[in-house]
Amino acid sequence: METIFEPIYNLKINSPLLSELLIIESFFESRTTAEILKLIRLQPNPGLFYKSFLELDGANLTSILASDSICTEILLGDEFSEFFSDEFPIIYKIIFTDAEGITKYTSAIDIAVKND
Repeated sequence: METIFEPIYNLKINSPLLSELLIIESFFESRTTAEILKLIRLQPNPGLFYKSFLELDGANLTSILASDSICTEILLGDEFSEFFSDEFPIIYKIIFTDAEGITKYTSAIDIAVKND
């Protein structure tokens, strides 16, 4: 008897381009949600938000921005649906450290549901 394992999902880790690193840095430098929303809407290709990078501990920007319901609504809305891909799963668990210093795992969907 042979055991067969089927992949549930694949995660592709991308090497960021310099332009993508600059955009990511801009998000971390933003002070308000309005600035973040402006950056989201200015991107010609929102595929950047769904890519996973080692520089983000294997996370993607959708997961990182999921604590804000407006960002989540835009990034997971119909406007960007053509950029959704099995190659970039938003259900992927990311690692983070909470306020008490405890390391936990969560996904963009978990964060959005918790904060909605």
